[in-house]
Amino acid sequence: MKFWRPGITGKLFIAILATCIVLLISMHWAVRISFERGFIDYIKRGNEQRLTMLGDALSEQYAQHGSWTFLRNNDRFIFQLLKTFERDN
Repeated sequence: MKFWRPGITGKLFIAILATCIVLLISMHWAVRISFERGFIDYIKRGNEQRLTMLGDALSEQYAQHGSWTFLRNNDRFIFQLLKTFERDN
């Protein structure tokens, strides 16, 4: 049984094809990792900003009321604060 033995042109084609495939896979991996890290950092920054704004708003409300009783049985208050933050941004 005879096996196909590629000539110099076939070997060069296979080498270039393999290099392109390896390069494509590594570029895809690098771009995906970079995007994931950047997106996660973006989400974290947004959450930190919202938490800071919420903390400031709650401290103002605490200063006005003198206690946390204004939050008791008032679940919507925090959601209303968060909605105002989203509208302001």
